[in-house]
Amino acid sequence: MRMSKKFLIAGLALSLACGMTVLAACGGGVSGEKVTFEAEKAQLSQNADGVAVYQSATEYSADGEGDLVELVGYFTSEGANIVWKITADKECDAELTLRAASASADGSGFWQGGHGFIKEMDLGSGKFVKLEVNGKAASLSGKLPGLEFTPAEDYSNFGDFYGSYMNNYGTAKAKIHLVAGENTITLTSLGYVETPEGEGAQPISYGINVDNIVIQAPATLTWTETDNSGRTAPQMG
Repeated sequence: MRMSKKFLIAGLALSLACGMTVLAACGGGVSGEKVTFEAEKAQLSQNADGVAVYQSATEYSADGEGDLVELVGYFTSEGANIVWKITADKECDAELTLRAASASADGSGFWQGGHGFIKEMDLGSGKFVKLEVNGKAASLSGKLPGLEFTPAEDYSNFGDFYGSYMNNYGTAKAKIHLVAGENTITLTSLGYVETPEGEGAQPISYGINVDNIVIQAPATLTWTETDNSGRTAPQMG
């Protein structure tokens, strides 16, 4: 549905007066517009070991020239969560797309002259993370890609394994229902740990690096961003 300039300007002025950020106005069918909500500007759990904010992580690319991305990382500890509080101007069905990367590293083969791996993660399995909308479970569908890492003879590129290789992004989707008014969308780590077979194998903590969620809905969506600039990020991962 095409909206008049007068209506859009009035809506924008009202949102600014309320201290909110207007993100999009959607209508005319269930598809709507796609609106991005950054993870690092959401509300983060206070478990310092489970959630941290990265200001300048390099996104993986085969040529090593990836863009810098702001994201929430070290999302591994059980119960760590990211909460987006999003207001919709009407009740509607919507589609949510989570953009994230597997941060689950298996480097056990390094010391035998082998390769390292970032583990593929099937977010539809229900083992790694839980998505809830207004307290009700929402099923994610999609896999975060794995990646093989070949160390240099002198291990000079080892930092890449815990840097850009853990920022090889994929997506998972979920059908969600939004109510008129405030909606609470919560992504929670389930703290899944796996110990590979073989002598000397070390446990793997399955975590993800979260870039954002994108919501496509026939509604006007607003939210108030959280300032997480004071959160300290670990050096690698």
